[in-house]
Amino acid sequence: MREKKINLFVSGVQNLISNEIIASDASSGSMSWRTKDGRIELVRGRQETGTSTTNPTLVTEALEELTTEAGDMLVLSQSEVESSVVGAVYAQIFAPRQDGTRMHYCKKNNKIQVKQGDNWVDVITGLTNESEVFFAPYASLAGNYLFVGCRDGLYKINLADPLSYKDMYNSTKNHKGYILINEARMFLWNRFDPPGDQTAIYLSKIDPQGTNYTTVTAEILGVSGSTVYTGTLAASTGLRFVFGISVVGTTAAGVETFVDNQNGVLTSDKGGTGTINYTTGQYSVTFNAAVSSGNATATYQWEDSNVNGITDFTFSSPRLAGEGDFIPQEYLGEPIRNVVPFDGAYYSFKTTSVYELNLTADDTNATNAVFRSDIGVKSLRGVVATSKGIAYIDTANPDKPILSMLVRNPVGGNLEPINLTPLFAWENYIFDQCVMDTWGEYILVSCRTTSSDNNDRLVLVNTSQKYSVDITYYGVRSLAKNEGLLYGGGALSEAIYQLFTNDDDLAGVIDNFWISKNDNFGDDRLKKVRYLELKGLIDPNQSFSVYESFDDGTNQLVGTVLGSADYVDLSNPQFIETGLDSTSGTGLIGGDEIGVSALGGGLGTTPTGDSILAYPFYTRIKIRTSKFRVRRLTFVALGFGYCAINMIKDFDILSFEQRIPGRFRIKRYVSLDGATTDLDTQP
Repeated sequence: MREKKINLFVSGVQNLISNEIIASDASSGSMSWRTKDGRIELVRGRQETGTSTTNPTLVTEALEELTTEAGDMLVLSQSEVESSVVGAVYAQIFAPRQDGTRMHYCKKNNKIQVKQGDNWVDVITGLTNESEVFFAPYASLAGNYLFVGCRDGLYKINLADPLSYKDMYNSTKNHKGYILINEARMFLWNRFDPPGDQTAIYLSKIDPQGTNYTTVTAEILGVSGSTVYTGTLAASTGLRFVFGISVVGTTAAGVETFVDNQNGVLTSDKGGTGTINYTTGQYSVTFNAAVSSGNATATYQWEDSNVNGITDFTFSSPRLAGEGDFIPQEYLGEPIRNVVPFDGAYYSFKTTSVYELNLTADDTNATNAVFRSDIGVKSLRGVVATSKGIAYIDTANPDKPILSMLVRNPVGGNLEPINLTPLFAWENYIFDQCVMDTWGEYILVSCRTTSSDNNDRLVLVNTSQKYSVDITYYGVRSLAKNEGLLYGGGALSEAIYQLFTNDDDLAGVIDNFWISKNDNFGDDRLKKVRYLELKGLIDPNQSFSVYESFDDGTNQLVGTVLGSADYVDLSNPQFIETGLDSTSGTGLIGGDEIGVSALGGGLGTTPTGDSILAYPFYTRIKIRTSKFRVRRLTFVALGFGYCAINMIKDFDILSFEQRIPGRFRIKRYVSLDGATTDLDTQP
């Protein structure tokens, strides 16, 4: 008896060519299933982070389209209910403090917020509504900072003072625009301040970290006789930030000294307590005992980064090394979308071209030239650097977008574009709001379908699996990573989600389907299949439906696999690693050259870290059908919990005559023009 077995899934979704000629293990269309470690599995759901209120009337458009994509077997849930605050999260970042903890900042409509506990708290308000911002973290001897570049200003936040900021914009010193910081220098493009300039890169001075600092010695905080001293350091005016504070005073126990820990805490050598706000200069110091003689004094340093620092874009004529600069990139007059540092150079991505900027090591010269004039991106965030190359959605040909990567030519040494996913139809999506990032072994692409006004898809491209593609409906407007977890900012709301962390999706069932190729089993003759065997792993609370379609007919339910059935081996638990250690937050798997994975993949018989429990199943479904030429399978998970399939076997395949399938046959003669199909005689 003939059989056909698929026991290795590596191809992902292949939907650009006919679904009869794609790989046997490929999907012709799927949602919320991913191809991983030789199997296909249901992805995990989302969980909102931070306080927000839900509005049951606002439902993402993505779910409305799933019915069309999957067919009549999919019953939609209400899992995609978004926050009541309509809008979007345009950018987010986890910025590191001096002690290694990370502060989660985001841009929501017209404000910058930071997450404190379970609440999102306003930091900067009154920004242009729905405008983009770029976050740039920076660590120097003066502290750990987060800079925010946008059309409204150039903001500086000391991460030890998460709610305080100063707008460093000064028309004689710097500009408003999008920013990045690399090699102790700020790069700015899309200049918004008058007269504006979208075609040039502006460079700040290289931060010298020392010569631009000023020291204040023994500033008097108060006379003796008190235990508590509060106030504002005298030098913390204007755009200055203070740092490196030490406070001393003589008590009955001797000289008590407070030392700055760079996180806003003044630590005493005799048990006193103190705090300092580096942005405002406000301090509070409590000595262990009253100061008994002399004065309580403070010694500290201050920096105004607009004066020979990282927000000082000025330069002399002739220009000197280390000063600011202005680099025109005017080809075709196209605006710069994003600037990506890679392998010592800076690549400016435009709509249909890319510039390459190289700065000499002594910063006295630069080469600036059009790198390619046949590639480009449509959105600000439609490009991301990886250690393998620069990945981007190339929309230079708007009718044929492709996921490309600039990689080093091993022969010539130059970067050359390669098409990463030649069998995936990116033309089904629009990329004007595209967001890209990396996560573990994945390149992530958030985009929108042609019927949606907002991003409603998150596409996962597996760099370790020949760039296989899988699709989810978790459309986001921004992405950020922290300790192996992935966060997505709402495209229709101000909600921020942890992605791929839950058995449910926002308390609902994960909407999903997986559709196979149209399989002729290597034989174009008519045939029948008597049995379908499925093997995999499943949670006892999960189940999935199995549908078959013959010769492009309607889907027919042929069976349901239950996680609680007798064919599930409940005596043999398997633990699937999620990639995150629940105690330390450290990725357990992944850690490849792209990043740290939280999607998981490893199997084992003992739990390690934050693992998922599932059990092996092996079942056979009896199939009753008329003769067919091609058959298509569809799987739809119905409940909560893990579900994976690692083998599909068609058993007892019977072949018959070489004929057109019955539903396409015409028993009478057809006219030569094909218009009439009921002739009595041969025309």
